Amino acid sequence: MSVMTRRWITAAPLVLLLSPLPARADGAMPDEVNFFFPAGKPDERVLTTTFGLLVSQNGGATFEYSCEEDYNANGTTANLYQVAADGTILADTGFGLYRSIDGACTWSQALANVSVLDAAFDPTKPGFLFALTNPGFDQGAVVASSDDGACFGPLRWQGNATLTGVEFSRSRPGRVYVAGNAACPGVELGPPFLLRSDDRGQTWTTLDLSSLGAVIVRIARVDPTDPDTVWFRVLLLNGLSDWLAVTHDGGKTVTPVLSLGGTMSAFLLAADGTVFTATRGDATHPAALWRLAPGSAAFQKLEGGPHLRCLRENGSTLWGCGDHLADGMAIGRSADHGETFCTSFTFQQMNGMIPDCPSVQSACGGLWGSLSQMFKVTGPADAGYECLTEHDAGFAPANAGPMGAGDAGACVLAGGPPAGPEPDPCSAAGDGGSAEVADGGTTDAGAPGGGGLDAGRTFSDGGAGAGGSAPAAAGACPSSGTCAHPTGGCGCGAAGGADLLLVLLASAFLRRARHSYRSASIGSSREAFRAG
Repeated sequence: MSVMTRRWITAAPLVLLLSPLPARADGAMPDEVNFFFPAGKPDERVLTTTFGLLVSQNGGATFEYSCEEDYNANGTTANLYQVAADGTILADTGFGLYRSIDGACTWSQALANVSVLDAAFDPTKPGFLFALTNPGFDQGAVVASSDDGACFGPLRWQGNATLTGVEFSRSRPGRVYVAGNAACPGVELGPPFLLRSDDRGQTWTTLDLSSLGAVIVRIARVDPTDPDTVWFRVLLLNGLSDWLAVTHDGGKTVTPVLSLGGTMSAFLLAADGTVFTATRGDATHPAALWRLAPGSAAFQKLEGGPHLRCLRENGSTLWGCGDHLADGMAIGRSADHGETFCTSFTFQQMNGMIPDCPSVQSACGGLWGSLSQMFKVTGPADAGYECLTEHDAGFAPANAGPMGAGDAGACVLAGGPPAGPEPDPCSAAGDGGSAEVADGGTTDAGAPGGGGLDAGRTFSDGGAGAGGSAPAAAGACPSSGTCAHPTGGCGCGAAGGADLLLVLLASAFLRRARHSYRSASIGSSREAFRAG
């Protein structure tokens, strides 16, 4: 039985002393809850939730609210969020990719008329990113941007696939992985595969993962010191437990190492090499935090702590997103490698809507009123913090396969870079962005290795200095009429009825494939908020 130990600690008004961390995509996880530390803006924090974003501009002392309706008038919720080192925020939705460069105050649509499942920034080339789209039913595409998503250039890959995740390597510039499932007529979901490129998508190696069975493979993390080691979240289509898997040879072989007994909700590869993963729990399985110490042959299972929905690291401190209903915390911190998590922020401590932002005040006023009542918002001051203490629940060997996933079936993947030259709707030449930097230097803005590009600017490979071309105006695309390329980049006009139907079908399928779920209270209250 899970045991919960509670300690109350008297504390001063909330002040989060957090240091910058590299922002990374976490597309492997099943919902949009996450916590970001934009390295180029040391005072900024971004907490993404199921009902919008909470942004701090003062190191976490206060958090202000921006709703999803601020950028997405049709009410479609975000699949995932990403935050770049320079503070650029991306919202991946079933109707396109939205972008904010002013801390979630105002937004522009970077990709239109497509479902965007995931995106990832290249840590070795500031400003450069990939987005995964589904321009048509049973079609997947990889598109690139050189300016933090202000404009997207030609396709880097397209084929008959449902793409499920993308991550770049920090230690090998140019190395990127894309996961997916082949999509063929009459087959709901074909065999899994992994794409690997060493030149940012100019060429690709396709790796067959069908030996894993009827599964969906999503990328949890590329090891920051070893470009050939990648951790995966593996979803079984038969409804059984998610698995954690790993490759140490660049995807040639992928080995299941842990059955989680539920849906994986968080993953962290710590600086000291410790592997953390978590489940939120369900009616039959308690929430659990699993950790694999360096050199250990077994994962330790910890229970009794928060129902984690994200994991981050700052020095020797872990930061986790909790479940408001179950834990009473939105953000918790641990100074003992996950043994105890203490509350650092609750939704009760929200400090109103983002100030001096008319668009947020207009779009979010009704929702903020409902949230204030639901969470009984009092502001940032709080009398004390609750701590949840984990307890040892046993060990599991880190070689727990096979998974029993069943046969993946027969379905042939056909895809690759487009044949022949393709018009570039953006004005940048080459990959754009600033010069690549392998780990050892740092690519986060304001740190050795160079800063991120100013949002909305596009440069040639020479960057923004001598030898680089002049900055191009953002959105160098047609303002109406035919889109510049099949992904609908640069905010092209609204889709027609048939195209919109395909977008909706693809979005619904992708949401089911990623096992999307919401917090019970927030999910059931969302429609009431919208109606109010």
